[in-house]
Amino acid sequence: MKKIILLVSILIVSGCVGMPDIFNLSSLTGTQKTKVKEQPLDVITVQNINVLPKPPINAGDQFSISFEVTNLEEERDVEEVGYELLDTGLCTRIAGDDREKNFTTDSPFVPRQNEFVEWTFEAPNAEDLAYINSKCPVRFQVSYSFDAISEIEVDVISETKYNQLQQSGEFQTFVPTLSLGRGPLRIMLEFGASQPIKANTTLPIYVTVEDKGIGLYSTIPAHTLNLTVPSGFNWGSESSCGERFECPTENLCYNKENIMMIERKSPTFRCSLTTPNSSRVLVEKVYSIEASLDYTYDITKQVDVDIKTPSGI
Repeated sequence: MKKIILLVSILIVSGCVGMPDIFNLSSLTGTQKTKVKEQPLDVITVQNINVLPKPPINAGDQFSISFEVTNLEEERDVEEVGYELLDTGLCTRIAGDDREKNFTTDSPFVPRQNEFVEWTFEAPNAEDLAYINSKCPVRFQVSYSFDAISEIEVDVISETKYNQLQQSGEFQTFVPTLSLGRGPLRIMLEFGASQPIKANTTLPIYVTVEDKGIGLYSTIPAHTLNLTVPSGFNWGSESSCGERFECPTENLCYNKENIMMIERKSPTFRCSLTTPNSSRVLVEKVYSIEASLDYTYDITKQVDVDIKTPSGI
């Protein structure tokens, strides 16, 4: 498993596009609204699952199950794309593709690539089923590796400019945009203070990983969640993100232990980030905080094939 990297940069990644939405983050921060732009959840899909002949299958007869694995990305390659046949019940695989395969052994899964998989099975005979109608639960898993990318704006203003706006009555709240890249894992970044935020001020930031897909992602391994900021920003202390994190430098924090996903969501971690001082922000500057997570995602499918016996019940 690779790392989650949290970077602060001046530029916004142009690849994060989508229809914007607005939601209130007051459940965590109580202060900030955020505009949300997000890309689709699906990266690798399992589609066109087909059983031939159409069930019920007579006891002792053969049947096939086929499906397609497709990369929906139009620009990016996907790594470690493969499948594995996990369970066939009382039915027996007798022909067709291998029980498991990695499509990316020699090259990545390119945009819009599509692979067809088919297995042939034999149903148990009527005697093995005691002449009782039954089912074969054929279960398989498709896996792939990808990276989640999120990005949120932060508006930093000098104390002098902040006071001038307050005194003139021209102060306007800045509503940051959170851009969520393609994929089932969403890295949610939220602020605990309204913006613009004054230079050389503590800015609470909340980080949560959510699984919005149809598959399974259960654990963020230790030392893979990295929070990094450039010169001018700093985390302040080794406990800036709580006891489960280490912050060995003013620019870096990472998790010391595995983080379990509970009900498809990680705990929400509150970190304290200090904004650049006024010597770096003479008037006002909008930065971009970026989070990325390299992950392996598993999609499990099950096809229940009805098996019919003579005079079956």
